[in-house]
Amino acid sequence: MAEMVLFLSKTGESMLDAMMGRLMAMQYIGMFAGSLLSSILEDTTILEIALCVGSAIHALDVFITLFWIRDVVPEPTSKIESDSDVKCTLLSLAGLMQSLTVLSKERKNNFRSIIVILFISALINQICRIGDADVTVLFVQRSPLFWPESWYGYLLALDYCVMGAILLLLLPLLSNVLHCSDVTLFVIAIFFKLIRAFWTAFCTKTWMMYMSIAIGGLAGMLTPVIRSFTSKHVQEDEQSKAFSLLSSGETASKLLGSIIVINIYSATVSLFPGLTYMFEGILYLAMLLMMVWLYKLTQFKESDSVMQPLADKSPNSCTEDSE
Repeated sequence: MAEMVLFLSKTGESMLDAMMGRLMAMQYIGMFAGSLLSSILEDTTILEIALCVGSAIHALDVFITLFWIRDVVPEPTSKIESDSDVKCTLLSLAGLMQSLTVLSKERKNNFRSIIVILFISALINQICRIGDADVTVLFVQRSPLFWPESWYGYLLALDYCVMGAILLLLLPLLSNVLHCSDVTLFVIAIFFKLIRAFWTAFCTKTWMMYMSIAIGGLAGMLTPVIRSFTSKHVQEDEQSKAFSLLSSGETASKLLGSIIVINIYSATVSLFPGLTYMFEGILYLAMLLMMVWLYKLTQFKESDSVMQPLADKSPNSCTEDSE
């Protein structure tokens, strides 16, 4: 995903935000199709066939990426750009330190604090997202729901479908028509995710689980808004570092989320199975408070919409804003 975001960031700043939302929407729609197909295959065939179908789809994806997608970014023409290319290494400490400078670098207009808040928000979101998926598998198979294994796939498919539809239809409406700022979109997404977490904690019927999907569908805006907002507050030559650091942190938080949330569920399932969802709700409440801080940091800056062109990042504009 990081490679796709970086690829889009090089196609032009004026198109980045709109294409970011479409990219995430296509990802959710693809995950919807995959979850639906896996559940259908699980109900009608054996596990080996489902795995073979999944492997064939992955092979097709690799084939399309290698032979169909063309690089639209021109090769560096100046000597400065050619000399700045660094040799690719595996687990390079120097590369890690360069990526971390995105968070530690001094910036004007409180941009460093904004980037740190966005990075922490992305980690919390991934921890809760992965933890929620792992716990829900166990939650729906015990009393009082007792779902068959394939039903979780249908629930997941509906979840991805709703989030994809919101990114394609509702996000442009909120941004381009109602002119909601990035922070406003953050607050809306986190608020509905918070409501969903506490709602799911007390779900005892199948319809209540599906209702939670409708309640938390707006949370699908979190990831594209975080990536788009981040791209607006780093320089063009830092975007690759920012996206790689963000993706690395999200990957690590997935492992951390599974460990933390599953252990909390195991320790509290006999007391109250929904306590894990309430823990996630507390984390989203902390994110909501962070958005209040983020709002104060961005008060001096003209509000930018997530689906509109990026703000001018020239040194002159930064000087004028600081004045």
